[in-house]
Amino acid sequence: MEESKVPEGFTLAMALLDAVPVVFFCLFVLVCASVLKDSLFLIGSVLVITAGLLKVCWKLVIAVSRKNIMFLNKQMRYLMPLGFVLIIISLCMHTDKAALAAFMHAMTGSGAWIFFILGFTGISFMVYFAKHNDQMDARSNWKEQFTNALSQLAFLIGFLLCRTLL
Repeated sequence: MEESKVPEGFTLAMALLDAVPVVFFCLFVLVCASVLKDSLFLIGSVLVITAGLLKVCWKLVIAVSRKNIMFLNKQMRYLMPLGFVLIIISLCMHTDKAALAAFMHAMTGSGAWIFFILGFTGISFMVYFAKHNDQMDARSNWKEQFTNALSQLAFLIGFLLCRTLL
């Protein structure tokens, strides 16, 4: 498919639904940042959020003006992985072992682990979708958006459950 071609079936509703996981992730980051207080975590999170928002903008532009600005979509393959790598590095380098131990205890004691498993399962599906689905296909995008929204919601609920015990 020609990169400048406007995909069919990309609606305003699709673009708005694409914003839902970004909102859930933003809430997740706010809660995590209040515990971690780590600038590398925040930088990585800002990159992930920016990538998500630019993808939402891509779908909004397609839905509203019927133009395909591919940069808004293609940037995700660079910004999002970089952001998640920085988040992972931050979590690995986090030196407050007592806070990490308290979090692990809260996670296993509250049943929050179920939500984290659901979140990681959803992310595994997202990786599969990214490799096997056509990003220009509306039906594939709907599946990805619902999966991503549910995954981000699961992570948020899991962390909120842990946070109440910390």
